[in-house]
Amino acid sequence: MLKRLFIGIPLPERVKEEILSISEKFKSSVNATFVKKNNYHITLKFLGNSEEKKIINVLNKIRYEKFELRLQDLGVFPNKNFPRVLWVGVEDNKDCLRLHELINKALPQFPNKNSFHPHVTIARIKFVKNKQFFEHLLKEKIFFGKININSFILYESILNPKGAIYKKIKEFPLKLDKPYNSRISSK
Repeated sequence: MLKRLFIGIPLPERVKEEILSISEKFKSSVNATFVKKNNYHITLKFLGNSEEKKIINVLNKIRYEKFELRLQDLGVFPNKNFPRVLWVGVEDNKDCLRLHELINKALPQFPNKNSFHPHVTIARIKFVKNKQFFEHLLKEKIFFGKININSFILYESILNPKGAIYKKIKEFPLKLDKPYNSRISSK
């Protein structure tokens, strides 16, 4: 049976709380669908409709070391003149990019539609009601903290009228290997 799947990095509760408090500030300036706190994550790869067992078999072979990320600042996609997605940024991180590349190589049948820009989506914007206040909030320098990345997760995205529900299918722990000794195991 096909399920709508994606691969993501979970966030600790304390970071989710901080992101939620910032997202609340934006509610008066935009008409948007805000992501529920429990759904905050960093997407590594969207797969779409796929067979869960095949994906699990491939992801079980990925080996990578634990690493640390810094979440900071806010931004929008595609740009400030036409904001459609409000996000929390991930500081440039080679480990996050390398893990993304490993997943891409392991799953070549799912090509990327856009370049990879790690972030946490907090809202999908329909339109901006108060552009001046919205842009003021975007300029705030915010540090959400460092997080230890110990695993990545295969999620199912279940769409319903009240918004998506993300169901954890399987967690894939990262290992304590030598730095940059990352590979896809052939076993």
